[in-house]
Amino acid sequence: MVLPVASHCLKSSSSTYGGIRNIIQMRNIFWTRVPEPHMKYHVASTKANASTSKPVVLMIGWAGAANKHMEKYSKLYNDKGYDVALICPPTFSFTVPNNSIGKRMLPILEKYGNSPIMIHSFSINGIRGIVSLAKATGNPKLFDNVQGIIFDSAPSIPFPHQNGKAMMLSTPSVTYMKDETRQKIYELVNAVRDKLLSPLVTLLPFLRPYFFSYWYIHDKIELPKRQVYFYSHGDSMVPYDLLEKFVEIQRKRGCHVENLNFGDTEHVAHFRAKPAVYSDKCVEFISKL
Repeated sequence: MVLPVASHCLKSSSSTYGGIRNIIQMRNIFWTRVPEPHMKYHVASTKANASTSKPVVLMIGWAGAANKHMEKYSKLYNDKGYDVALICPPTFSFTVPNNSIGKRMLPILEKYGNSPIMIHSFSINGIRGIVSLAKATGNPKLFDNVQGIIFDSAPSIPFPHQNGKAMMLSTPSVTYMKDETRQKIYELVNAVRDKLLSPLVTLLPFLRPYFFSYWYIHDKIELPKRQVYFYSHGDSMVPYDLLEKFVEIQRKRGCHVENLNFGDTEHVAHFRAKPAVYSDKCVEFISKL
């Protein structure tokens, strides 16, 4: 059962991302700020019991994901009796996000204040959502009642050509420019940005969390001790080596980490390729929280 919540009126357009047709917000080629989204609640039963101790899932979607495409993940948990709160943040930002998206997620921490929370985060956009939520709570330990976290296809730092492709795929086409041209422009902008920032953050590493969400979550946030990572070496959108390094760092910090390499599956397509493996691990993980 989906409980609709009030939302801003957004113009929308169709785009294809990883073989899935998405409905996404209209925006200018470089103008990435759109009205902030609201939460959408997928309740497992007709009555939501905020006092229950059963875990609740906070799901943060990938760039350009439509709610209807996230519902298959919500259903995975709903079918087992778990409530899900879903949000898909705006698609891209050249800076580390502020707390505005995080403030939209705070109601779940209040609504289910007596229940453990599990975050299921998708792609780099999910990382941005987590950073924003940490800023909104003002808690570097990532809010005490978050007991576990699942990362799908992140965290990592995409190369300029990967960021360029992601920005093109997750934003609508325009009539005056081919998608391939838009992708090249986005790639060039990202390449210039990285070229300027790379020597700066190498020389002054304490600055890196201010420019990269990967380094913010690495340096500034104490994640829950229980973690699962879904990824693959065949992911064309993010480098897997940085993701694997992040996993090892979390292990060294004393976290209980499980990482599932799906081999040749594409970005945020692991569930579609191997639904039984994916869903079984999600259900097993949340049942132990």
